Amino acid sequence: YTHKYNPNLPTLGSFARRRLDSSFDLEEFRLGVETQVGPELVRDYMRGDVKKLKGVCGEVAYRKISEEVRNRKKDGLAFDTNVLGVDNCEVQACQLDPNNKGAPIIVLSFMCQQINCVTKTSSSDSGKPEIVEGAPDDIRANFYMVAMQREFDEEDGNLKWKVVDMSFQPGIAYI
Repeated sequence: YTHKYNPNLPTLGSFARRRLDSSFDLEEFRLGVETQVGPELVRDYMRGDVKKLKGVCGEVAYRKISEEVRNRKKDGLAFDTNVLGVDNCEVQACQLDPNNKGAPIIVLSFMCQQINCVTKTSSSDSGKPEIVEGAPDDIRANFYMVAMQREFDEEDGNLKWKVVDMSFQPGIAYI
């Protein structure tokens, strides 16, 4: 499987070159998501690191994700944070947001190899968390869909990509 980039999606690249960033390259962006952004986003989500997530998420996505994190913490649940790899990152759509001055949105999907082990804080005297789902050696291929939008950051005067939506599809056993 070698297809990573759909050449029929040039409109965003053309738009970005004309209006925002003459050096924007959609393939380079996709590779950045696969090698850096995707793994860090998933790791921070699994850790429940809302401070880091706030810096990379738009307001709506941040509210959605932080609510999930609060619920996990309230229930005493913790996910294994090992991201073993991100593969098959593909650009699914490029569009301009008519509600945000035509700011570009890129929708990407990727597969993430992760350890499927959810623990719950134990109420027993041992203090050792109990496994409530999966196992330390249960490797899964989980699927994510991420929508990213380029916005002007008023604080530092730069253009930044923000996650404006993220969805998770539980995967299948990977080995």
